[in-house]
Amino acid sequence: KTKEVMQVAIIEFSLTGSKDSLFYEVAKSLVDSFSTDYPAMTKTQLRRFYQELISIRTLLDQSDSPKDEYINQYPFIRMMVAKVSYAKGRKKAGDSFHSFIQKGIQQITKDNIDTLFTFCDLFEAIIAFGSDKLRN
Repeated sequence: KTKEVMQVAIIEFSLTGSKDSLFYEVAKSLVDSFSTDYPAMTKTQLRRFYQELISIRTLLDQSDSPKDEYINQYPFIRMMVAKVSYAKGRKKAGDSFHSFIQKGIQQITKDNIDTLFTFCDLFEAIIAFGSDKLRN
């Protein structure tokens, strides 16, 4: 028997470049890749990871010293890659979502809080586009 290997769509994006296509074309392409991946991402799983990221952003928004709080939260932001790897290992997330999180988290830099905010905004656009394409 031969084992069929699925090709993962690698969607390149930059959190520091132009945002013109990031929140529309790139977000739509990412949702398309999540929906055709195996296992396909569900809306619930997607929202769970998004909520974790937004809870960190909320901490920063409510902090008297957002930059100091960002430095404190930075290891937990980076830990999201491990959490998605765990979900992938349990067949709860596919390669394309894992690749998205890995590429996005790698671009969030310790000295630039705006990279986190841009990643959150991209993730929000993905949530919105995913409401039509992803299953519950």
